[in-house]
Amino acid sequence: MIGILAYGSLIANPGIEIQVATTQMIFDLETPFAVEYARLSIRRNDAPTLVPVPFTVGDSVKALILLLDTQVSLAEARHMLYRRETNRVNDQKVKYNDDKQRADPGRLVIELDTMADVPIIYTRLAANIPIILDASASLEQKAAELARLAVESLNQETYCARRDGIQYLSDNITAGVSTQLTPLYQHAILQQTGTPDLGSARELLAKQKGIIS
Repeated sequence: MIGILAYGSLIANPGIEIQVATTQMIFDLETPFAVEYARLSIRRNDAPTLVPVPFTVGDSVKALILLLDTQVSLAEARHMLYRRETNRVNDQKVKYNDDKQRADPGRLVIELDTMADVPIIYTRLAANIPIILDASASLEQKAAELARLAVESLNQETYCARRDGIQYLSDNITAGVSTQLTPLYQHAILQQTGTPDLGSARELLAKQKGIIS
């Protein structure tokens, strides 16, 4: 049996392929690596997203394992996870090629490990928000930059698809995933918008940008 380690958006939205193939879940786990909002996501209009980082700049976060049906092979589990992460769920022509992905340090790779006595796979992408890895920057400075990026990620497309940075942050908080920067990141957005919660902040910004009336 193969498991997929889920943290961040994968917890609430694994995609239909993985969802259908999941037979059990193992809860109350933490990632064996540190995680932080340290990567710009092109598919989210450069919103900050969670990726593994050194423990010097991040912490372990809440995670769970999605246990797949015993008939799902390791190769097919990788293909499904890759399709989910590249927003091409159910496109059977899309396959994960480990050698090709590892040839470019900027590409997504799928790692294999063991947790709770189960072989598990998880995604790894390189951090590309420099200030998050900068030891000389304060947590407040890092949070302010994340808030700026999240606000800028909100446009007509991301708002309607709920793929902007503010929604992503809110979904992670709802799922119980909290990083070292999460409280300050959230506070920076609420302070900027003068709103009591992220849902209100998102709606206010959408009105200010003319996305909704």
